[in-house]
Amino acid sequence: MITRAGLQGELMIKLCELADIEQNEMKIAIALYIGQYERCRAEKLADFQKSIEQQILFYGKIKDEQTIRIQELVQKYNQLIEKVIIEYNTRFIAIMNEINDTQANHKISMTNMKLSMEFNNEIKKEATKAKKSNYEIVLQECFRQLSDCPVELMEKLNQVFYAKSNQLIVRKQTVFEKIKKILCTKSKIEKKVFKKTEIELANLEKKIAEELGNINHDTIQNIAIIKDAQIQTQDVFNRMLEG
Repeated sequence: MITRAGLQGELMIKLCELADIEQNEMKIAIALYIGQYERCRAEKLADFQKSIEQQILFYGKIKDEQTIRIQELVQKYNQLIEKVIIEYNTRFIAIMNEINDTQANHKISMTNMKLSMEFNNEIKKEATKAKKSNYEIVLQECFRQLSDCPVELMEKLNQVFYAKSNQLIVRKQTVFEKIKKILCTKSKIEKKVFKKTEIELANLEKKIAEELGNINHDTIQNIAIIKDAQIQTQDVFNRMLEG
């Protein structure tokens, strides 16, 4: 499993391949991206834990063994959140790779354009000029996708891991209901709260498996758009050189 530290390490390796100005821009993008999803993760975990605790408190006090059980369920919930985050991290890093490649090709086209101007090669001059311009368009698409990635991640997390802590509505209880709560056994609490939560997590895991497939499909399509634009840029350049 890719941890936060692992992601940052991989992203920093990518940054070493960029120029200083580009590196600073990407550092900011990475920091904002990681900070955003970590804050969202923390909120989701706190909300999930609060939901379980509210349900147990409805029947009485939270005992030590129940606290351990709660933490186990929260950890399972975190693992499901992590799966979604990792899928978007894969997309984020893939886009960064395309940015790196496109920026390198853009710089080469700028150098070639300058050389063609020095040697008065009009055909190559126009071809490299068009190539430089097209790579700038490709870069715009890369940065658009990079900007959309955290937005889509937040939307997906909020869609799948919706707020649960306010679902339990505590109304005024009758004397009979209060007596029932007092007589509620540990096994009943486990059945009503823990078993119910485990079933919810199992269903959520199935839903997330489907979501991951959809996210991966979208990532492949998005990267294909960038790669196709890169190929077309080179093809246009070659045709212009051939006249």
